[in-house]
Amino acid sequence: MGLRYRPTTTDGGFMAEGLKSQTQEVLASLTEEQVQMVLAYARCLRDMEPAVLNNILEGLLEDRN
Repeated sequence: MGLRYRPTTTDGGFMAEGLKSQTQEVLASLTEEQVQMVLAYARCLRDMEPAVLNNILEGLLEDRN
């Protein structure tokens, strides 16, 4: 279940195709405890400084390569 991104504007904006339905499918399969963990993680990401989040994401991408 990969996400496909395609440019939708001339300024480089992106739209995730099917992201909402994929998210709903995944969340529906989680236990209550797992949902609570996802919510806690989302709150941490929301409150994180953009530069810190960027460094984390870049590190994850480097690990994959």
